[in-house]
Amino acid sequence: LQKNGLTKPALHEAMQLIFSCTGEDVTTLKNAIDEGGDYYNLYKLIFEDIRDPDARHQVLAHFVEQAEVVRAGRRGAAVGVKVVSDIDDTLYSSGGRFPAGV
Repeated sequence: LQKNGLTKPALHEAMQLIFSCTGEDVTTLKNAIDEGGDYYNLYKLIFEDIRDPDARHQVLAHFVEQAEVVRAGRRGAAVGVKVVSDIDDTLYSSGGRFPAGV
């Protein structure tokens, strides 16, 4: 869906897919979107491809709601932490030194 653009029908399908997932299945879906190893990731989907602010808010609210459901089932414990890093560009473009120029 992302590679062809989110037309109105495609946005509807994407939202149906997202809302059909609950609990830990939401985490699985988000990870599957992010694991493509390319530009087409969850951030792009939410903040670039979904241009309708109301639709974006609904998706983000669903993520928050389902995270609360999962945490409640674990007595408030976090399921995990995802560390996001851009080390390839940051480290390699600086000549292997961070911060660059030091």
